[in-house]
Parts: sequence; structure tokens; C-alpha cells
Amino acid sequence: MRSSLSLKSLAGLGTIAVMCAGLGAGCATSTASHRSHPGAPTGVRGPFAVDMPWEVLGESREARPVRAKSIPGSGMNTFSPRRAALIAGIHGDEREGGRHLAELQSLLESSNFVVRVYEDVNPDGTWRNARTTVKGVDPNRNWPAKNFKASRQTGPEPLSEPGVAAVHGDLVNFDPEIVIVLHSTRRGPFANFDG
Repeated sequence: MRSSLSLKSLAGLGTIAVMCAGLGAGCATSTASHRSHPGAPTGVRGPFAVDMPWEVLGESREARPVRAKSIPGSGMNTFSPRRAALIAGIHGDEREGGRHLAELQSLLESSNFVVRVYEDVNPDGTWRNARTTVKGVDPNRNWPAKNFKASRQTGPEPLSEPGVAAVHGDLVNFDPEIVIVLHSTRRGPFANFDG
């Protein structure tokens, strides 16, 4: 994936960045309303039940789908499309990204980018309302990185968690210019940049 991106190239994502920064405030919802994965109670719709055609990239340890969708922006250059990736859910107890997927989709459809949306890297954690995977691994710490060190929190090796591995493989193939991962916090909205 590319490692640098100018502020000018983010102009088409300005609305998205603002929305991402504001998702943490005032978006709390009950646990029961978010269970839309296989095995969820009948008739319960949650943030991941958005009516969009998803591609299944793989499965979690508990056989829940790990899904993605590409949204072509209406203002993009079809000869040389800009590419952005958006991970809506990574920690199962931070659900605001998934809750706002329908709103995000309408914003993304008018962007200058092709946006690859990843619904939920950790659907088992979302089902359990837990930050970690069923193995106790933080999916945000399971990616291949220069500073990866095996531990209970990071996993025995990079990509040991099926959801992370499925999304990583797709990300490498998609080759985005920027990756946005939606998180939330009790401290309120914030924007964090990792170079």
C-alpha cells in the first residue's frame, strides 16, 4: 500500500473525515439492537444489516461473514480512479461505524474516490460486545507491522485472526491511497493519524 498522501489528495474525502471524527459522540445503542450476524435473534436488525450487496471475503472463527463492498464515487476519474478503504468495524464494542453505514454510503457515492468498505473485521467480537476476538486478540494489533511482537493481545503472529487476514488480503489487492478505520471512545470524538 502507498505510504504517503498529501492533504490536497484528501479533498474528496473531507466530508468523510469530518463524519468519521464525529461518530464517537452521542451514538450509544443497546447490545441487542446490533445482533444481525448469523445466529442473531430473528427479526433483530443492527448496524450491519444495511441493505447493500456485500462480497464475502472469509469467515470469523465462529463462521460469521467478513464482508466488503466497493462504492464508486460519482465524481471520480474513471481512467485513474482514486482509492480509499474504510473499515467500519474493528472492535466489537465500538459499533458506531457500522451503525452509520447507510449514511456513509450516500456520502461515499458522491465522492471522488472508489471506496472499499469493510463491514466488520471482528464480527464475533461484535456479537459478544467485546473489543477482542474469541481468542482474546485485539484485531487492531494483529496486522503485519514493523513493531509487531507476539503476545496474548497481538496474537501469536500477524494475521492470525481470520477476519484480519481476510481484510488484509483484500486491502493489499485493492491498494488504497488511504485507509480510514472507524473507532469510538467514551472520551468523545477524536481524529488520530498513524503515518
